[in-house]
Formats: sequence, C-alpha cells, structure tokens
Amino acid sequence: MKLIRAKTIVVLMLSVIMLLSTGACATQPRNFYRTLTHSGAEVRLSLKGRDENSVAEDIFTAMSRYDYALFSPDGSAARFNAADGTVIEGETNILGGKDKYVRVAADNYLYSAVMTAKNLYRTTEGRFNIATKRLKERWYSAQIFPAESLILRDIAGVQNPLLIDEYIIDGTYYLQKYVTFDDDGELNEEHTYIAFDDALGGIMCDAAVRMAAGKNLSSAYIKADNTSVYLGEGTYDVAVNMSTGDRLATVKLPAGKYVTEMDVYFNSRNLGSRLFIGGIIDPRTGIPTTLTKIMPGVYSSKDDYVYAAIVVSDSGYKSNALCFSACVDGADTGDILTDNSAALIFTSTGRLYVAGDIEFELADGQGALEIIRL
Repeated sequence: MKLIRAKTIVVLMLSVIMLLSTGACATQPRNFYRTLTHSGAEVRLSLKGRDENSVAEDIFTAMSRYDYALFSPDGSAARFNAADGTVIEGETNILGGKDKYVRVAADNYLYSAVMTAKNLYRTTEGRFNIATKRLKERWYSAQIFPAESLILRDIAGVQNPLLIDEYIIDGTYYLQKYVTFDDDGELNEEHTYIAFDDALGGIMCDAAVRMAAGKNLSSAYIKADNTSVYLGEGTYDVAVNMSTGDRLATVKLPAGKYVTEMDVYFNSRNLGSRLFIGGIIDPRTGIPTTLTKIMPGVYSSKDDYVYAAIVVSDSGYKSNALCFSACVDGADTGDILTDNSAALIFTSTGRLYVAGDIEFELADGQGALEIIRL
C-alpha cells in the first residue's frame, strides 16, 4: 500500500513538473520571419501573448500592403513616377502659357507616406528627401562618370516632396506634380520621382505597431530592414550591426522607442583610384557624402565622412529620416534632434559624436574612438 502511494506521489509530482514546464514554455515569445516581396525587406517578429499566429499574419498583411504600394512596379508610387494620370492645366503664367500638371490617383499608403515625407523634409532641413530616386540610380550604377552633364540633369529633375500637391476628391486620394512637354508633345522626363528606400524599415515598423495596437500581446519585438522597436515594459538591448556585418554597439532603449542604423557601405561602389561612392547621397548637392567635387567631372574621396549612424526616435519613419540626415551632415544633425531623439554618429577619422540621451556600449574593436558629446 505504501509502495502504491509512493508511486502515486511520484506520478503526481511528474505531472506538476510537466504542467509547470508547459506553462513556462507558453510564456516564451514566438518568433516569425518573412521577406517582403517587392522591397526585399527582411522582417522578424517576436511576439508574446494570445493568438500570436493570427497577430503575426495581421502584421505581415499590413506590411505587405505598404510593400506593394511603395515598392511594387505596379504600385501607386510607380504610377506616380511614370506620371500615369490626368493632365491638368493651371493658371496662365507670365509667358502667356498655362502650367501643366499630372494628377495621379493614389492609395492611402502612398498618400500618407508622402505627407509624412514632406514633414520630415522640413524637419531635417532638406537632408532627407524622398525625391532623389533617379539621382541615386545614376551614382549606384556608376553611370555618372565622367560626364558632369548627367549630374546636372539629374539634380534639375530631383525636385523635392514639397512640390507634390495632394488632394482628396470624392473620397479618392490624388497626388499632383508639375510637368513639361517637348515640342512634339511628348512628356519631358524632368519631373518629380520618389522612392522610399531610405525609410523602408521605419515605414514597415510603424505599420506593424499600428496593427499590433489593441491586440492581446504582453510584448512584441519588431525588426524590419534596418529599424526595430520593442513594445512592452521596461528596457531592452539592441545589438546594432553595419551592412558589412561588423558590430557597432549595443544600445539600451526604453520600450516604444525605435532605433535605425545606416552606413555608407550599403549600395556602395568602388571605382578605383580611391573613388569610393558611398550609399548616402546629399540631396542638396547631388554628390555622395564620401566624395568631394574638385572641378566639373572630377572628384576625390573625402578623408572625413560619416560611415555609420544610429538614431533613436519615437517613430520608425522619423528615426530613418534622422539617421539619413546624420549620415549626411554628421555632428550638425544634433541641431535638429528633438527631445525624443538621440544619435550615435561614427566618422572615418575615429570620432564618435553622441547627441541626446542614449545609453550604449561600444562593440569590441570600437573602443579607440574619440567620444564627443554634442
């Protein structure tokens, strides 16, 4: 009888242990991964709460809609770039003719992305400009050398997002831009083109956070492309790497803060003769931040430029824009950071500029940097 009772106790103890272990497993976050079809952005989710599978699918669906609208060759951004819309005549100008515009139907994804881009263009004083698409393509493909005329032509066609007008007519979103026509009536190629590559991760993270709001989650970690955010309680650590795979630092953030990293090595080209075309182009000059213009058609590599930046802010789109701005203007970016933003800015001359309130630990091999607080 005692033996039976002992066996019963052992069985009960094992059952309790199994239940406890099962409960412990249930409290662990579930991980999800997907590559978005059109932008190629890698998305990682770590969700804890009820119905993680359905929440993850909702988040991926929201991201996919932005992915199609902003990055698909058939999306609304592509239609805007192709000037696929209705030609509108404006008021009579001083030359006696009428200015012409193309009004393109847009979805709310493109419409809201452009409206935010306008605000961020002002915030960064022109350092972040979504209307640099054609210029960047020239530099990245190295077609810019040696003809200076290509640069001048593309700068003339870059424009900026403030020149895009927006309308809502009978519930439909429209974006409108100025266009000109050649003598034969063909649309001139010089008009505003837009691209959201420099804000890809932030846009996707913002979409995910909106979708996660109100869901039964105790915590959520979202990483899209070069931007991440943690939703929950307390603080969390983010290990930040460059596109080369080299570790920069670990940043400790409060929940709800977004962090973005950018560097000049992504989409870069080395043409030899020390001409390193970095992946960040100053939209105000049309020249990569790694180069100096000596004379028309002649460039040399800079000795001092920002090779990487980490920015923390209160939205993904904003952290992307400020991070790009930090790569363009380095320490001067500290002047436009708000109380809700902070930055780490790494330069090729061994300086690390620290702007705002940010807690970090440098990775191994980064300890020799001269730290300058702005």
